[in-house]
Amino acid sequence: ESCCEYRVFLRGIEYFNDGAVGKIEPGKNSNSIEAVVEGTRKYSVALSLEDGGLYGTCNCPYDDVCKHIVAVLLHLKEKEVPVLSRPDKHPGGDKRMDETLKNHFDALSKSELVGLLMDFAPRSYVTRVQNQAMADGDASGIFTKVEKRIDELFSDEELLWDPAGFEGVLMDQVKLLQGLESRMADEIGALLIMIIDGVDNVFNEGYLYIDGYPDDEYFESDDFCDFVIDFARMLPLERKMEFLPELAEALDRMSYDTFSQIDRSFGSFFQEHEYPLVRDSIFQNEDPSSFVVLSRIYDDLDACLTDPEREKLLSGLSNYDYKFTLRLVRLLTGQGRISEAYGIIKERIEGAGEFAGDEMFEMYLDLSRKAGMDMLEPASKAIEACPTPYMLSKIKTLVSKGQLGRYELILKRRNADQLFYFYQEENRPADALELIREGLISRDPTVFRFFKKFKKTFPGEAAAFFEDRIRKNLAPAGQKHYEIIAETMGQLKQVNPGKADELLELIRTQYKRRRNLLGMLERY
Repeated sequence: ESCCEYRVFLRGIEYFNDGAVGKIEPGKNSNSIEAVVEGTRKYSVALSLEDGGLYGTCNCPYDDVCKHIVAVLLHLKEKEVPVLSRPDKHPGGDKRMDETLKNHFDALSKSELVGLLMDFAPRSYVTRVQNQAMADGDASGIFTKVEKRIDELFSDEELLWDPAGFEGVLMDQVKLLQGLESRMADEIGALLIMIIDGVDNVFNEGYLYIDGYPDDEYFESDDFCDFVIDFARMLPLERKMEFLPELAEALDRMSYDTFSQIDRSFGSFFQEHEYPLVRDSIFQNEDPSSFVVLSRIYDDLDACLTDPEREKLLSGLSNYDYKFTLRLVRLLTGQGRISEAYGIIKERIEGAGEFAGDEMFEMYLDLSRKAGMDMLEPASKAIEACPTPYMLSKIKTLVSKGQLGRYELILKRRNADQLFYFYQEENRPADALELIREGLISRDPTVFRFFKKFKKTFPGEAAAFFEDRIRKNLAPAGQKHYEIIAETMGQLKQVNPGKADELLELIRTQYKRRRNLLGMLERY
């Protein structure tokens, strides 16, 4: 409860109460478990004990302790799941079974094997075989029907409110095209781009989200990503080099990362023997046909390049994406060309300003030091452009202790919230508290998290804040305020039980009609 947002904790309780947690099984290690949580789809949760701490992961999109992890933890606590132990396997048991099956199949006749295939071949395999044997006219007819039906999906408002249902219907149609990829590469490629653009458009219109929480759960489809990846892999190199720029540009147009699996797979679209051909094509044309693709396959192409070729490509790519500027600078630095590297990074910094980002400024600071520059200007420029705890921590390693205060003042002026976090990371809670006292840190959630973390360090001020927070949220009514009161009461109970009991009695006598609130406070 203390390590996640209270709303998330409450939704985890709902998932647990609804029986969403499936079977608990041993994990890959003896100190771990795995579970499946049934939400809008099945989510995999893994928990493990490491170095005295409990660690959890979930494959849902939420980037923190999520409701699925909460539900599993509650299940473990309330259901008293016994200690799990991995069952002993017979040494070589799986290998022996494989050998038994192989011997069995070897003994079957061709007709018997054909019979098994006819009975058990997956539907997708049957579709592929049928489509490959189909006449061109019939294949074209199937594609036209699929294209029309998919186009209709994006105007089916009822289905767009049901991401899982939308995915099911979409994939039913897409799978009808299996086996037609080589004959209708242009048409299928264009259809896949249309689907990606279509999903992005309906996202922008508010569809394909689940439960009204866009940052929590939303439409995504591993099956669709797999189809696109398999399609791109089977294209001949020439056609591949035409399709991939279109695909990359469609992914770049997206405002969401729902198809990031495709984006991460560009390097696998090429077979190993194709990379030298791609390299030759780039240098023969003297102009990479599309930086949008080259930027995604550079890591895989790198093994085929000489240092001069790397330098040439990175020089071009650095204008497309700053991460390649960093790679170019590292290449030059590794060759001892510090002055050139410093000149490039300084030029990019001046051109990009604050948009250059932390990593670029970190490199700028390192090269400024290696080039023998006075650190005052680079460090001031870095903290002005990147007013973050990370950048201040970097500057701390490059300047004397007495000079750090200069940059703390810049960060305080630029972004006091970030200095507040820096002080906490540096274990300087007294300095962080001073920012609260000065009124520079006043957002309720931020101050609450601080006192929640340091309540034992500053018990008096923490208790005063908790009491004030409870009283402020008693004035209005509503579930949101009740949740804040319940969460804060738990904290106050730990630092000043007497004051917590006094407030609890006040609520029970003066707010007895707020049954939801009283129910949430019962455990105190």
